Amino acid sequence: AVILVVFCVGFNATSWLLTPQKGKPKAAPKVPAVPTVAASPKVKSVKPSPEVAARVTSAAKSSSPKSREEETRAEPLFIFDGLDFDGDRIVNLREKPFYFEEQLGGAMSISFIARWDAFALRSRIIDFGDGPSADNIIIANLETGRSLIVEVFRGPSKKRLTMPGCLALGETHRYLLSISENGLMRMLQDGSQLGVQPQGYAPRSVERRKLLVGGSNCSSDENFQGEISELKIWQGEVSWQTAFPNETPLPPPRPPKAKPEATEDQADDLEVEAATPVASPEPPAVPAVAEPAKPAEPAAEVEPPAVPAVAESAEPAVREDAPIQPADDEEGWTAVSKSARKADKKAKAKLHETEVKAEVKKAVVVPAPPPPPDHGKRQKGRHKPE
Repeated sequence: AVILVVFCVGFNATSWLLTPQKGKPKAAPKVPAVPTVAASPKVKSVKPSPEVAARVTSAAKSSSPKSREEETRAEPLFIFDGLDFDGDRIVNLREKPFYFEEQLGGAMSISFIARWDAFALRSRIIDFGDGPSADNIIIANLETGRSLIVEVFRGPSKKRLTMPGCLALGETHRYLLSISENGLMRMLQDGSQLGVQPQGYAPRSVERRKLLVGGSNCSSDENFQGEISELKIWQGEVSWQTAFPNETPLPPPRPPKAKPEATEDQADDLEVEAATPVASPEPPAVPAVAEPAKPAEPAAEVEPPAVPAVAESAEPAVREDAPIQPADDEEGWTAVSKSARKADKKAKAKLHETEVKAEVKKAVVVPAPPPPPDHGKRQKGRHKPE
């Protein structure tokens, strides 16, 4: 009974405490007092600082479509590792093994590393086009000189950027060409500006089937001689740091190629050629032979004197070469003496040949005299006794 009484009293007290009274305002508004504490000054200090807000803003901008387009422009459309060009080699990026299929036009940039070994006639680094004067994009040396030019065609008309005297044989440099949408053409060499053409052309977006490296779309131009490496084609304008992020030291200047030494046979031929001006009597020997043949006489009488005339004209040449004396060397041989001996041998062989021909010609032309008639003996059948 006691336990039952205590249970009832506790139940009633609890229900009285939990039941809201009518005369007093409800306690429900006191429940949202927790968020009012979050709006206190202490909570305001938790707001991000301006630096953090700037970082968040830059991160949001980096995810925008415009920044993504800039990132794609930072990647080159094509990379050509490079080759040594000897004047007979041409590369077409449209063909095997490259198969570059992008269509170029508008703002663009082209970076490369190049070394000229010879200034061939209008030799090209690149010539992107579809034939001569057909929307070409050209980087080349001017004629056979040290000037670098950039040409952009729109049909047959063109705009040129000329940079005089900036090339040197055997030297390796980095280059960056950038063309804006408005046609501003700018060329940099090793980070320094070579030239600007503010009134140039931006390439038209047309099909170019011949993207030549080291060659030209014009048959009258010569091929490039030297080295072209790290050729990159970019869409839009790029900075020098983007084109060459890791600049390694360039190779030292290469001396000009020396001419190959001549072999012994070639040296002997050169010695003979060098010695031929000494034997100057040979040219006048031709009119000397022609003069005695002028008189118009029977052919049988003209031919015999023509043979000794040739032999006589050959003898003075040998006699004039013979007086050449060897220099006082260890063995007594010099370039002049060798050539004189060779000329002497050739002249003697020619003289012997002409003499043999003359003897053969005399034996053929002059007939043998007929045998004298034999009057002492009568031939059978010709005369009968009376």
